[in-house]
Amino acid sequence: MYTPIIKSRARNEFEEMLRVEGLSKRRFGMIIDVKGSTIDKYINDPSQIRVHQIESLANYLEADATALFKLIHEDYARQLITDGKYEESYFTTNK
Repeated sequence: MYTPIIKSRARNEFEEMLRVEGLSKRRFGMIIDVKGSTIDKYINDPSQIRVHQIESLANYLEADATALFKLIHEDYARQLITDGKYEESYFTTNK
């Protein structure tokens, strides 16, 4: 699937993966069946993407949906820590 190369202008690992895979915002929206501001919302915060949409993206990329879930979860946790918004309750309730 995707191996990070050099950090580009991407805001997070999920957006970097979309770029490496060559997906435009428009194509991404078509794959998961969303439009407009929802595309930007999902790219900015992939943790909001619904399960069936991640499965659609995984099918399109011929990738493992579990790997996409893991990428999104780890990226979200890293962002919480980096932003200083780490909440122990998040990590203890989502084990």
